[in-house]
Amino acid sequence: MLRSVYDFDDTTIARAIEGVLGLPRVQVEDSERVKLALAAVADRIDIADALHLTSTPGDARAFATFDRDLARRGNGRLSPIEVL
Repeated sequence: MLRSVYDFDDTTIARAIEGVLGLPRVQVEDSERVKLALAAVADRIDIADALHLTSTPGDARAFATFDRDLARRGNGRLSPIEVL
């Protein structure tokens, strides 16, 4: 929504989310994974993709995707990625 309607880039969106996370009354289910996902924006990984990657269970062999660009940018940074 922020990208498609307001034309914000991922870096701006990530900074805004980081700002909200710093508010005293805001609680996030797994803040460390969210912070890791937001940091992945610097590697040109889409925020939604990064959140999916960081949410991959620890016992999973790999995150499966059809997105070759995501695999190229994110493989080894957040979790193993397997292209189908």
